[in-house]
This record gives sequence, C-alpha cells and structure tokens, in this order.
Amino acid sequence: MIYLSELLTNFLVGDIETKYDKVAYFYIVYKVLSSILFWGVILSIAFFTKNYYYVVYSLALILFRKYTG
Repeated sequence: MIYLSELLTNFLVGDIETKYDKVAYFYIVYKVLSSILFWGVILSIAFFTKNYYYVVYSLALILFRKYTG
C-alpha cells in the first residue's frame, strides 16, 4: 500500500521542490487509497454473501466514531 501510494504520488505530483509538499500529497493519496480499499473489501463481502448488513454496520460505526471521537 505504501509502495502504491508512493508511485501514485510521484505520478500525480512529479518532481516537487519541497519535501513537505510531497509528504502532504503522499498522506492524501494514502488515505484515499486506504478508504477505497476498505470500502472495496466491505462491498465485495456484502456482494458475494448477499448480506448487506456489513455495509450498514460499517457505515454506522464509522459515523459514530467520527462524531463521538
């Protein structure tokens, strides 16, 4: 995941002069990729098992965690 994030950051940003900017872009790409991977796994489990409670449960937990700290 880190390697893929580095590749995408280098592809999207290219050669950036400050290291701080590159680290910030890397963090954004890493967070987006991890979110996509998480939802991809949850949705594929729900799709293959025909049980959509995984999606509702995960969404409820994420929203609960987001607003309660």
